[in-house]
Amino acid sequence: MSLGLDLVGIGVSLGQSEDTDRWEAAIHAGEAITPGPAADRLGAAVAQARADAALPQGEQALARVTVEAGTSEALLAAGALLSDRRVEAVLVVASDRVWGAVALVIARHEPDTRRWPQVYATVEAVARQHDEALAAAGTDPAMIDYVEVGPSESLDGLARTWSEATVGARHTALGTSGLPPATVSSLAAVAKAALCLHHLYLPAAPQAEPSLPEGSGFYRPTDSRPWVRTSRRRVRRVCVVALGVVVLAAATTRGDLVSVDWRRVSRTRLLALGGSDHEGLLRELASARAALLAGTALDVVCDQARRTLPAASRRVVLLAGDSAGMVGELDSCLRDLPSAEREGREWRSPAGSCAATRPLGADGKIALVYPGLFSVYLGLGADLTRCFPGLAHWGERSAGLPPDTLAARVVHPRTPIADADGRMRAAAELVADPATVLTAGLVFATGQTEVLRRFLGLRVDGAFGYCLGEIAVRIAVGCWRLTEQEDIVSHLTTMCPQTLVDAKRIVRRAWAAPATTPDENLWSMRLLFADAEEVRGALDDYDRVFLTHVNAPGEVVIAGDPAQCEALVARLGGTALRIGHSAVVHCPLVERERLATELRRPTSPPREPIEVLSTYRYRPTEETDPRRVAAQVADTLAKTVDFPRLVRAAYDRGYRYFVEVGPGDTCTRWITKILGGREHVAVSADRADEPVHLTVATLAARLISHGAPVDSAIFTAAQGDGRALVLR
Repeated sequence: MSLGLDLVGIGVSLGQSEDTDRWEAAIHAGEAITPGPAADRLGAAVAQARADAALPQGEQALARVTVEAGTSEALLAAGALLSDRRVEAVLVVASDRVWGAVALVIARHEPDTRRWPQVYATVEAVARQHDEALAAAGTDPAMIDYVEVGPSESLDGLARTWSEATVGARHTALGTSGLPPATVSSLAAVAKAALCLHHLYLPAAPQAEPSLPEGSGFYRPTDSRPWVRTSRRRVRRVCVVALGVVVLAAATTRGDLVSVDWRRVSRTRLLALGGSDHEGLLRELASARAALLAGTALDVVCDQARRTLPAASRRVVLLAGDSAGMVGELDSCLRDLPSAEREGREWRSPAGSCAATRPLGADGKIALVYPGLFSVYLGLGADLTRCFPGLAHWGERSAGLPPDTLAARVVHPRTPIADADGRMRAAAELVADPATVLTAGLVFATGQTEVLRRFLGLRVDGAFGYCLGEIAVRIAVGCWRLTEQEDIVSHLTTMCPQTLVDAKRIVRRAWAAPATTPDENLWSMRLLFADAEEVRGALDDYDRVFLTHVNAPGEVVIAGDPAQCEALVARLGGTALRIGHSAVVHCPLVERERLATELRRPTSPPREPIEVLSTYRYRPTEETDPRRVAAQVADTLAKTVDFPRLVRAAYDRGYRYFVEVGPGDTCTRWITKILGGREHVAVSADRADEPVHLTVATLAARLISHGAPVDSAIFTAAQGDGRALVLR
């Protein structure tokens, strides 16, 4: 039947997870549940649920239902109790002495959700059969993104409802709680689904799950991934099939409550210590070590240190997950920092801790560096909104575009990746659709910019981009207003097939290639490890090869006729790697007038005083006329990009901090190579195959140790109850 209920509190003590946050972290990691302490853990789960819903002590206006036959019947009983207006909420509980306990606080659905701290999900319908539940909820299988199945349920009937013919191939994520058949597993399935709705991700499926029925429209996510809607009107829904059927719909999300969730998501703590000189810094290190060994809580030591940091001219920033780890970092620093001081080099630990013996200080200019948007990789941004849930709405801005504008189905593949060969095939599929890859990179880089500027409080003096990073710069700093991002992304989506993806058409027309010439024989790109001037000197003998990118000393990109590219590589005797995509860019074949027309849009100065450097003339651009700006961007895409020249131009203008914003850390590596021993700091806000909380913490540690203006408040317990810091 149709219900109007809200799930407003969750308490969990299951397996090895003693509280809801730890269990939710295990869900996100795809970890299987193992038995925990053999004890009655119901009291702990109930206390958590009550605190989560901010229910006062005592039983007034609070009813209780124990799951016996199934969760759907328990929720029906809760609905009946809530028909009495004197009952404010109902506690639904289930427990097992081996596996643990779950408690949910259920309330009447209210349009105004401010009565409760949060509403994890709305219970739209319950029934014995899934087709009855869908009908009662007024929805259909195609509108369900995720089905959570209990351990005793058969997949055969579900596969007929969610068949490939009905919903499409690999349309609906399928999950299981990992618990054995029991009433606690059915309530745990509802809690898991509600948490995933609230935190906006589709959960990883535990390993060794049974195979999917043939012809079903299900897929099992191999890792957790952002839950991206394909339209603004689409409601995120889950169908829970576990001793009954429950349909849940999204309500408030974590991003509605907090912008930064560091304390809940990450164990990494940042201890920033300062002193007036080297000796003073050593004293602070020893004092912090003594405090931790004396039993002072790590969070207290970190928070106290942060408050005294601004007056310090010398800084060390240490990263660790607990007090013992922090003492280890302190010991390493006390042991090795004196030698680093004598040698005038940075001290850094494998954990990401950093001390700058020759700090650059706060006066050095800070530049954001936007990489080429083709550097998007598998799994990009999987946990960005987990640490920074306030960013979830940034992805939603593109929801009105055609399905998968954010490239979710290629960045987070739905087909299983069992081995290295499977990963290579998935990566090839990723670069085979540059239009969606470009938009994914664009949205990701913009979101990272907000992390650095709004959440970390990083002062930004300037920005520049490599290759298509020129476009990302103008959107991220507000020259092309972010409120118009949908228009720009949509334009890229329609533009790319003609100007970048459809390389074969451009090349065939320019070179009058016969229609019988295979596409793979028309155009290719090579990363070549050779000197740029040596390559330029050899190009006169090859009329269909172009030097498109100069990345760093000894590293360039050439593009053109595949046979001529191979001949040039052989002549130079260098090492070359074939690049997956084959865009026609940074060469004379680019249709620059067409690009200039398509890129034309309202333009304004950056939202804040930020210097935008461009490869147009390798100097700042203050142009705001839409025609001229579009022409300049088109011009940069039609000629060789000389990244070393751009980096040196920025350095000559006083930039000393270079923070890469976007997928990967390739530009960071190049900048380090370009500037060599000159004083600078080059760091990246993203590294493939590393959790975002580690990358952000390492970035912050290095910047803070050098004296760059970074607000470390997000890394400390800023609220009395230890929950996430709210930054609005």
